[in-house]
Amino acid sequence: MDLQAAKTALRQLHQDLTAGGQPDAELLSLLKTLEDDLHRFAASHEAAPDSHSISDRAQALSVRFNAEYPNLSSTLNDLADKLGKMGI
Repeated sequence: MDLQAAKTALRQLHQDLTAGGQPDAELLSLLKTLEDDLHRFAASHEAAPDSHSISDRAQALSVRFNAEYPNLSSTLNDLADKLGKMGI
C-alpha cells in the first residue's frame, strides 16, 4: 500500500463512519489527527514528531473502533498494519 492508497482508505473509512449516523466527536477528532499525520508524512517523508508512530495511532483507533464500530474496525486494523509495514 502506498501513501495515496492509505489516505484514500482513511477518507473512505471516515465517510463510512459518518454515513452510519452521528459518530462520537472524539473518535472523529482522532481520525482527523491520523489523517493530518499522513498528510504531513506525505509532504515531508518524516514521521509525526511525537513519540507515537502513525501506525501506533491507527492501531489505538482500531481498538476504539472494535468496541464502537465493529463492522469498520477490520478496515482500520488493516490500515494500521500496512502503515507499520511501510515504516510509517
